[in-house]
Amino acid sequence: MEGLTTVRAYKAQPILKHEFDRHQDVYTSAKYTSVCVKNAFLFFMETTSVLFNVFIICRFLFWDTESAAGDVGLTLTAASTLTMVLQFGLLQWSEVENLMTSVERVMEYTKIDPEVTTGLETPNWPTAGKIVYKDVSLKYTKTNEKVLRNINFTVEPQEKIGIVGRTGAGKSSIISTLFRLYDHEGTITIDDVDTKTLSLNYLRQHISIIPQDPIMFSGTIRTNIDPLKEFADEEIWKVLHKVNLDSKVPNLDTQVEDTNFSSGERQLLSIARAIVRRNKIVVLDEATANMDHETEKMVQKAIDDNFGSCTVFIIAHRLDSILNCNKVMVLNKGEIIEYNDPKTLLSKKNSSFSKMLRYAKLAIES
Repeated sequence: MEGLTTVRAYKAQPILKHEFDRHQDVYTSAKYTSVCVKNAFLFFMETTSVLFNVFIICRFLFWDTESAAGDVGLTLTAASTLTMVLQFGLLQWSEVENLMTSVERVMEYTKIDPEVTTGLETPNWPTAGKIVYKDVSLKYTKTNEKVLRNINFTVEPQEKIGIVGRTGAGKSSIISTLFRLYDHEGTITIDDVDTKTLSLNYLRQHISIIPQDPIMFSGTIRTNIDPLKEFADEEIWKVLHKVNLDSKVPNLDTQVEDTNFSSGERQLLSIARAIVRRNKIVVLDEATANMDHETEKMVQKAIDDNFGSCTVFIIAHRLDSILNCNKVMVLNKGEIIEYNDPKTLLSKKNSSFSKMLRYAKLAIES
């Protein structure tokens, strides 16, 4: 079970067991009702068929007593076949009724407006990696509640920006606007180019992301690092050497399933995928979370050695991992409450970042 270690660490077994029992009771009651209704329907159909056949037999016994034996046999056979066909037809109809919910869901998806993928493809873009957010707001639904409110900041080329905040503060929402996962208000420019004017695929191809849980494609090492087959084998081997995985990989045609990579090595493979693209903008979404200290050091070294010339966003819960950033962005309820270099923020005892760091140290000590 995923997350079992976390559940035990927080001693949340009784809470989750109660939650599981509640969901199980809801499922069981619905399933029990469904089975009862189906069996009642079958019983009704069988009873109707028997009564129909009894009526046919009684007709020949009491009213049409002079009918030939062949006619009686043919009529009874036809009556039995008719009832079987009717039973089958009604059962299939009930199944169709049950499955119409799936059809409704598919029809809902067909009515969703598709993403606009067309746009400009500016050659040799981006060259520096300067990012400017101007009056950016975002809401996920048609309501007026915004998850981002009037976000304004500038990231200079090659700067590393740490993004921190409580759960739901808007950290992931800022990254989603960078990738244009949702339509947003305001403008986001990268090297003086408005991202709304760019082709969606072109934009996303030029921004690399390293998620917390590395995504491994089914296939070989080569297809995992270079799924679009754009680079020569020599380039791929150089990248593997940079992340210290060349000794772990016998050849590029090795299946990922056969490598027995650890979680840290899988993250290094994800980093190698980002390195080979040579993108100027890289997003690290809790890339070193849930790792032991040694593995974290290894992954962090690979990041520091290979993304020095890139503009980097680092989303982190572990505040010590962003102390070396050029600037730290503190979010709260969809707004930037602090944005400055870590030393300046830490020099102010009442700053939110200082309070968060002190709280984190107290939690570790306790």
